[in-house]
Amino acid sequence: MKKKNDMDRPSIEELQFLQALNSSYRLLLNYGARRIKEMEITMAQAYMLVFLGLHPDMTLEDISKELLLAKSAIHLTLHQLVKGGYLEKVPVPHDRRMYHFKLLDKATALLPVFYSLMRDINKRALSVLSDDERKTFLSLLGRVNQKIKTEYKDS
Repeated sequence: MKKKNDMDRPSIEELQFLQALNSSYRLLLNYGARRIKEMEITMAQAYMLVFLGLHPDMTLEDISKELLLAKSAIHLTLHQLVKGGYLEKVPVPHDRRMYHFKLLDKATALLPVFYSLMRDINKRALSVLSDDERKTFLSLLGRVNQKIKTEYKDS
């Protein structure tokens, strides 16, 4: 029979899964960061531009809720992008205290580069899988992601 404190510990398999996931994520992030650094932009800024390219006219509040990140962290990234000439703050008509963020030409020109980098990273990362395995993996990952979003949305 397990001791009470042993029941709270994650299993070896859970730890190995989290370690592999974290390690893979860091390696991919480092690869992407090296490529993006050449453009004099951070990985967080690049991710934000891609996100806003897919979800135009979002407010700070909208972005925070969608990405499940603190407004303060997002605010700093957005501020740097506005200052760098990548984004424009556009007042929301019904509430002048709020702003939408609009991609400027400088940012729009970088999106194809970011998309290409994302495809390259995905292709490299998933190259060990067959087409069927890749489809299954992405489907399962989508389900896990949806579960996490649902479970931790208000946390």
